[in-house]
Amino acid sequence: MIAFENKAEEAGHCRGAQTINSVLALVSGVSLLLILSYAGLDPVGMKKSMEMIQSNISRYFGWWYILLDFIFISPVFIIPFTRWGRLKLGRAEDTPDYTRFEWLAMLLCCTFAIGIIIWAVAEPLFHLMQPPKGAAPGSVEALKDAFQITILHMGVGGFGLFAVAGACIALPAYRYGLPICFSTAFYGLL
Repeated sequence: MIAFENKAEEAGHCRGAQTINSVLALVSGVSLLLILSYAGLDPVGMKKSMEMIQSNISRYFGWWYILLDFIFISPVFIIPFTRWGRLKLGRAEDTPDYTRFEWLAMLLCCTFAIGIIIWAVAEPLFHLMQPPKGAAPGSVEALKDAFQITILHMGVGGFGLFAVAGACIALPAYRYGLPICFSTAFYGLL
């Protein structure tokens, strides 16, 4: 554990919120400027490019999104029944602040409630009036597609994506004091 913490400090993860990865910031900034420049100089070309990319992703990789939902939801139902289900998010000497019921209640309220409050009506209506699969807006086919997409996003599969990503961030963050950011999930790998 000490070696992991020392490596985290050497990598700059634990120096505080003011630390910025200059290489990542530069690459991200240049990429963003190039995309925005293209969109500003040729909005019609940008729209066509984005529609082509979206169409190709849907056509050739739609199955991949469904498979990923299954892959990400599987650990949520499998890990609790294995030895990894007893793994603490914090250090070994830490004690839980909440009971399992309280933790589950907070988890469900934070994930499902905000999704339901914000998107339960808006997302199906959006897809009903702007169907992504080419159905006529407002048609029965568009309604079916709208609910399928909403259930994909708001159902158990969507919860699995958030749960697995959250666990990958929370474990190193609470156990080793790393910042709560997406890159923390990959620290052990990199």
